[in-house]
Amino acid sequence: MHVKIYMCICIVSGLMGCVDGGAGVSDSRVLRQASLSSPNLLEVVYTLPEPVIERPRGGEPGNVVVSDELHMTAPSRPDLALMESRILLPAGYELDRLEAVVEGESHVATSWFVSATDDLQRYAIQRREVSQGEGAVRKFAHSLTYLVGVQRRRGANIAVVNIFPLRFDGEEGTLAYMTSLRLRFHLRPVAGDAMALPYRPDPYRSVEAEVDNPEQLASYQAGSAEVAAGRLCGADKSVDYVIITSNELAAYDGDGSLAELIALKSADGLSAEVVTVEQIGEAFPDDEGAVAIRKFLREAYANWQTDFVLLVGDAAIVPTWSFIDTAGGAVEPWLVTDIHYQCLDGEIAGETNAPLDAGADWLAEVYVGRVPVRSAEGMANWVGKLSAYRQVSASQSSQEMLLVGGFLGLGGRADWAKPQMEQIRLGGTWGGVAGRGLAEHQDISIDVLYDQDRVCPMYMGHEIRDQINANDYSLVHYMGHGGRTMAIKMLSEHVVELTNTVPFFAYVCGCRAGNFGQDSVATDLLAGPHGAVGVVAYSAQAVTPADSEVGYSQLLSRYFWDDAVAHWDWPAGVINTSSHERSLWMIWHSAQQIVVVSSNFLGDPAMRLAMPQGQE
Repeated sequence: MHVKIYMCICIVSGLMGCVDGGAGVSDSRVLRQASLSSPNLLEVVYTLPEPVIERPRGGEPGNVVVSDELHMTAPSRPDLALMESRILLPAGYELDRLEAVVEGESHVATSWFVSATDDLQRYAIQRREVSQGEGAVRKFAHSLTYLVGVQRRRGANIAVVNIFPLRFDGEEGTLAYMTSLRLRFHLRPVAGDAMALPYRPDPYRSVEAEVDNPEQLASYQAGSAEVAAGRLCGADKSVDYVIITSNELAAYDGDGSLAELIALKSADGLSAEVVTVEQIGEAFPDDEGAVAIRKFLREAYANWQTDFVLLVGDAAIVPTWSFIDTAGGAVEPWLVTDIHYQCLDGEIAGETNAPLDAGADWLAEVYVGRVPVRSAEGMANWVGKLSAYRQVSASQSSQEMLLVGGFLGLGGRADWAKPQMEQIRLGGTWGGVAGRGLAEHQDISIDVLYDQDRVCPMYMGHEIRDQINANDYSLVHYMGHGGRTMAIKMLSEHVVELTNTVPFFAYVCGCRAGNFGQDSVATDLLAGPHGAVGVVAYSAQAVTPADSEVGYSQLLSRYFWDDAVAHWDWPAGVINTSSHERSLWMIWHSAQQIVVVSSNFLGDPAMRLAMPQGQE
């Protein structure tokens, strides 16, 4: 399976509901068979290992373990957990309907009921003799599957399905598990799609590695979509790395110019070219700025074989999209996203989006970064820091990392960031999701500054400034409160006082620090002569629920650092995109949509993190 299964049937607390305690995860793997029974029917069969009921510390209730990873339930379903399936549909076909057939089932237990919970999942399952509390649901119509949607990635159609291997009968209180499940994907041929992009292999994250039936990829290799003639992109050359900026910034020829950046990319083996916003506007005169740029990038992907895109300039220079925060219900100027520059399937009419939903395009064709500067001076400062950081990341020497965890004040287990930060540092299975810890990397030493350990007084911005100015850190991760003028506990006034000569990369898990639609502290970190060379920062909320030790944005950061440890040779922009797409199984939730769409990569998407070689 693309994702393994860990089933929790207890009263759970946290994002996916794993209870601390108990051990002995089954190492039996999910088996599968896939076959195209006819041109219009693709069948996939999953054979599941027998689950094991565990008892956490304190006795009842228990866990049901079916391999080693848990995922969250679908909307309004009990927290029976799920496994995610990604199925590659054959080229030239689309999904008509999905049919799930249980071919084998075994009884597990009786006397269970569904109880409402206060956490992210809607319901959990509890032993009937433990509590007969109010809110118990006696009847529940349980679905075998939940179709997240059909996504396109680099021209390939991928059906994303959440499967619920445990079946609960709320009337009888019985629990059973599937030993064998057949998914039938009923297909229909698709006539020529003018918006379809051609299939092209990803040099870093192959489609084959992310689906359960990689053999189906042969149908795309045999016949891809036709490449349309480009207005700016002829098929006579290849451009790996496209830089989009203004005429003014492109014309700058002093130290730290875009010509120097192109030379750096060439040294990395990437061909690069500058295309200005003004050139794109002339080529696409009938479209708004962001829409025109997106149409150009579709051509660059198809004709130039482009993999990386760097936007040089804030939203006033290189326009982008604002989106509706479904939690707040309004379009705000800081809720900006570059996701539509990397997810290129389909057509987008304007720069102001309708509310997000699970049916949007969530899988990327290219990897996008932005340097939200407003002047040639800021651009030159950043190019100089990128050159310096390349030497650090190429040195393969031991690196130091700083973890900063603040006070959240969200109640209970979510009062402090430390518990969630420790999941990133130590790794393991938390909230049901397994991940590698930064501490597993033998060549990275980690310093921690947690408010919970100090309490009074908490760490202040000037103390973080002084830590960074000591030139010890090439990597920084922060979780805590933020804003347009605050990140990593530093206010903008502290950022301009940075004197570090070793630039750092930072993952900032705090609200609105990355709102490049307005002045922001992330811009200050990148545009100054010191500070950061790259930042992942949120233009909207970094969401953590009350009284939970896991959160939506924290899930992305766990995926990010898990990939950084496992794939030390991946570019940072690839790692950030991977973190988004690994959370696709729960993109139905509006909070997950917000954190994915607003966690923009600010910096060079092709830059390598200072992660020494040695962890595969």
